[in-house]
Order: sequence, then C-alpha cells, then structure tokens
Amino acid sequence: MSDEAAFLDAIAAAPGDDAVRRALADWLDARGRRGGELIRAECALAAAPFGSRRWHGAFARYRSAGAGLPDEWCRAVGRYPLDYWLEVSARSAWARLERWHEKHRALFGVLSPGASAGEIEDVERTIGAPLPPDARASLATHNGSCDHFLLGDGLLSTYAIVLLWKGDRRNAGSEKGLRRAAESFPVAAVAPGHFNPGWVPLASDLNGRSLGVDLAPGPAGTVGQVINFGTHEPSTCVLAPGWGEFLAHYATFLESGAVGTSGPNATDPCAWYTDAFDGHCHDALCKWRRAGRWPPRDPA
Repeated sequence: MSDEAAFLDAIAAAPGDDAVRRALADWLDARGRRGGELIRAECALAAAPFGSRRWHGAFARYRSAGAGLPDEWCRAVGRYPLDYWLEVSARSAWARLERWHEKHRALFGVLSPGASAGEIEDVERTIGAPLPPDARASLATHNGSCDHFLLGDGLLSTYAIVLLWKGDRRNAGSEKGLRRAAESFPVAAVAPGHFNPGWVPLASDLNGRSLGVDLAPGPAGTVGQVINFGTHEPSTCVLAPGWGEFLAHYATFLESGAVGTSGPNATDPCAWYTDAFDGHCHDALCKWRRAGRWPPRDPA
C-alpha cells in the first residue's frame, strides 16, 4: 500500500485483521511518523490475558503511546476506542484484586455487589458530569466495601459518594485559607485547593481525606486522573491516569507482598496498612509518587 488512506480503508474493511494494522505501524515508522507504537500496543493489549499483570502492562503502554495523537485517528486505526479499554481496565483490575483476596483469605472488609445503572446515573446527576468509563465499571463491579479495603480507605458506595461530595461542597467556602496553601504534584496537574466540584471521591478515610477521579484538572493534568484531596490533605498528587489503573497499581502492591497475607489484626483493623505505610496511606503515596516509587514495580 502506498498511502495512509489505503491502510485506513483496509482496516475499516477488515477490523479484526491485525496484520494490516502492523503493516501500517511499519509504514509509519519508516517515515518517522508517530502512531506505530500505539498500534502495536493495542495489538498486544488485545492478545494479553484478561485480569493479568501482562494485560495492565500492555494497557499502560497503550495509554502512553496514544498521548497527543488525534482521537479521530486513534479510533480509525484501533480495534476499540479508549473508553472501551478504560472500562475493561477496571474490570481486569478487580479480577486481580478478587483473586488475591481469595487466595490469601484477607478480605479487608466485605465487598458489596455492583451498583445498578440507575445508582451510577444518580451520582452523575448530582455532580453534573459523566463519570469516566473505568469509574463506572468499578462501581458496577463493587458498590463500596466495609472497613479499610483500599489502602486503608473505605471503598465508597454510590450513596456515600453523593453524601461526601455534597458535604465537601458545603464545607468548601470555609476552607479558603487551606485552599490557597494546597500544592500539587506534578506542578499544575491538579487545580489548587482542597475541594473542587470536579473531584469525585471513590474512596475515603471519612475524616477529610479522599481518593477519587479529577474531572476538572489543572493545565498540566488530564481528565479522569486519580488524586488525593480533602481538607486534611497537605498536598495533592496525581496517583494514576485513571481509576482502573489505580486499582491495578493496588493489585501490584498487594501481589508484591508489601502488606503480608494474614489480613487485618483482630484488635486493630488498621494495623495492616499502618505497618505498610508508616503513617497515613495518602502521605505515603504522595511521598512515593514524588520519589518515583509509585506506581509500584511489577514483582515479576
């Protein structure tokens, strides 16, 4: 084939034929153009086992390769759009988390069944914006948990998300001094402050510190990024590009043996994460993020 249009026509005619995509990737490489790595990464992603570290490694490669490329072009050359892979990323991460907990019988609280479409839509009506596909898929898989399931935080239900978001919004006006003092990492990735209507809590210690998705990022950030925020947070950090990826990072953290396998202490249900983090998990995550230790490395 002599030009890009011919490749795109061939892909449209045979969307399941990765041989044509790989030929286009080689053609782009030979001309010093971007896009070949995205095509190869998605081919690897489609072939990787669902619910595996390999799958999430391929997805990270796919996300990185697509940065800055036109959305329309990515859709034309891809098997599926990014939104599809985001949804799968959350379900794949949950498969890893469930498998780890089943193996070690270390259920940190009880995971609830998935939320209904109506419950998820209630959250979106309240915040006035659609949730990212991976956040929606996560809620549809498990609608919250008891106790300290996620790095010491409780995984929030749709009902709790709405309550906490509304409470943060009511309290925002009284926190102006703290809002001015907030800093972010990377610089300008997160809008300044301790609350923003575009910050949607998905996990929380219920004491002024939350983890969630950022729908109103700073100029150097991206929509859907995962951040820590709240009135008791000294700073905010971008902890993952999306919620599915953050759950996958947590799965890697557990699989590395950093937490141990005995489950929470009977007299102190917070002991497992206090020992692992040497303090509040958000402070440790931000410290590790700045030092290049988060996301955790694949133990394999």
